Amino acid sequence: MTDNGQLPEAKLYASEKEIADAWEEWAKLRVCAKCGHAFNWLQSFGSWECKQHLGPIGCKRVKDQWGITKRDYRYWQCCLKPPNTARRNDSEIVWNNIRSTRPCVDKFPTERDVPGCVRCDHTEAIHILDDGVRLGFPLLSPTDVYSFAPEGGHKVNDTVVYMGKERIVAQVYFDKSVDLQDVDRGRITPVELGWSEAKYKMTIGSFCDWNTDDMSMPIKILNRRIDSRANILFDFKIMNIGMPVHQIAAMIPHMAKYGDPIVRPGWQFEKKDGKVIYPHIQNCENRLDALPHLKRA
Repeated sequence: MTDNGQLPEAKLYASEKEIADAWEEWAKLRVCAKCGHAFNWLQSFGSWECKQHLGPIGCKRVKDQWGITKRDYRYWQCCLKPPNTARRNDSEIVWNNIRSTRPCVDKFPTERDVPGCVRCDHTEAIHILDDGVRLGFPLLSPTDVYSFAPEGGHKVNDTVVYMGKERIVAQVYFDKSVDLQDVDRGRITPVELGWSEAKYKMTIGSFCDWNTDDMSMPIKILNRRIDSRANILFDFKIMNIGMPVHQIAAMIPHMAKYGDPIVRPGWQFEKKDGKVIYPHIQNCENRLDALPHLKRA
């Protein structure tokens, strides 16, 4: 791994030394932090041979015998399965308060972890691998921290909403910031602009941009619904999550030793009009495919 924790790049026209240095890291035997299995990146990158949970242990809502809904704690928030918790008898609970040994540190027997619910790559990282899926985002940001825009950003002569008024885009810059007609301010960032036709254009399966304070990301709309307050909510997937194929092109022939990498689940790319778009290798499964209960009508 490089100093920033990323796999070393090996582009198509990389030098022999660059390829050799990258191969050394890619072929190195490692131990998965999630399951403890040995792996190397040549074999496992995009293969989804491990599993992970998506969030902390929280609660789920259940109904009691009188039909009253309440929270039942100590469940994984993603799959709603309870963790394997060691059951202590009364005398053990009392003894636990006065003994000097510590079970977690002094290797007392513990229960096995519940297997993960979403497929992912083996990894040395202890954090959750990001599938790029975001759920329940309102069309209009309540705190103005994000906005939606057409795929690729706003174009010249597009109508946008700025400071509550419709304006015409006069000029577009490389970072997707714009100048507006009749506005005495230059280089307005995309997160400050509203998309006047968003609620009609953002249909299920369509592509658009999601703008935040520091970046603009292409997304695909997975679902849309209306909540009890008549707000339009969207579930979407960020399309450029993962490693771009061109950055590791020189490693593909070495991966072939373990089978054709393009048949791996993480190498199945989105297509538009019959052409591959956003060819980024995914390190984990889409949570909506693995956990259907997360889909909301």
